Amino acid sequence: MKKVLSLTIAAVILLAAALSFASCGGAKGIVGKWKTTIDFEKVMSASGSEAAALFDKSLLEGKTVDLSVEFADDGKYTVDFDKAQVKDIMLSVMEPMLTSVAEAYGMSLDDVLKAQGVSSIEEMVDAQMSGEDGEDTYHKTGEYKYEEGKLTLENSEVKVELSGDTLKFTEIIKSDEDDAMLSDALLPLVFTRG
Repeated sequence: MKKVLSLTIAAVILLAAALSFASCGGAKGIVGKWKTTIDFEKVMSASGSEAAALFDKSLLEGKTVDLSVEFADDGKYTVDFDKAQVKDIMLSVMEPMLTSVAEAYGMSLDDVLKAQGVSSIEEMVDAQMSGEDGEDTYHKTGEYKYEEGKLTLENSEVKVELSGDTLKFTEIIKSDEDDAMLSDALLPLVFTRG
């Protein structure tokens, strides 16, 4: 069950991981705060059929998650996801999904929750949203390197287009991440300054 829940939020978390910049140096053009809104239905569709098949995708229609990235001129960055939006999405899909699981195994919803060691769906979502080591997975800091047309990431490189107040991730050049959620299906990812 934890794997199912992890897949549901993994797409959003992996976007943060893709921004785990590991080199020094910044560039004036990219310095500042950037924001985007992620269409969660698109994220889940890109995550593969296993996760998407577990619930009615119409539950995700109109569900979005705001993401902001701030690049400092000293080569440091900060990434923040709107945790309230992530929680809202999780809550909207969990009850029907868990009810379906309970029915498939001839159990009640309370039995499924008990088997997971929680007393409510909200408690289960809160547990899933907490990092295993207490780390806030929705707030990241680190270092980045920007060169014209490319962000060098800890385990990957991303082609970007920077034009005025628009920063667009256009292609994942290299990635050590073995996950379909970092595929071109999520691109372009367009940020605006602000």
